[in-house]
Amino acid sequence: MKISPWSVLFVVMVPAAQAGEFKNVSKCSIGKRVSDRNGVAGAVTEIRSGMCVVRQDSGVQKSYLHWMLSPADGAKAPAVQGLQAGNYVCSAYGAGAFTVSLQAAGTYRDRAGTTGRYSLKNGKEITFESGSLSGQYSELLAPGKFGLASSQRKSFNTICNLKS
Repeated sequence: MKISPWSVLFVVMVPAAQAGEFKNVSKCSIGKRVSDRNGVAGAVTEIRSGMCVVRQDSGVQKSYLHWMLSPADGAKAPAVQGLQAGNYVCSAYGAGAFTVSLQAAGTYRDRAGTTGRYSLKNGKEITFESGSLSGQYSELLAPGKFGLASSQRKSFNTICNLKS
């Protein structure tokens, strides 16, 4: 039986915090420079109903749950070196989390144990050739971090981070 990544996504309803991401809303202090999971930077303008309100550098104001943000210390994002093998925790905004294990030999295993093949193209685009993630668009965002979506796009609602 082929398991859709979207059916796996809704099994666990608690998103996992990743290294560098805020552990609680108190980290969202007014004026603090932050960056979301897609690398969009801005400054915290207020805390409203337990959400961190951020005015992005583009001028757009957006509310985030604290775990969607990390400090934007002004340093540029590290250059992407390649896709690292290991266990990734993938979480979607407000929907939950699931795990994907990437092996160095170009194979992966999802939470249900289904295996498939993947490849990295142009040092950035990840193609899931078979298995439950087949047909999903994915892109390497930083070392140990990739985005996952149903179609090609510039931002991702599902972000996968290498477990440390």
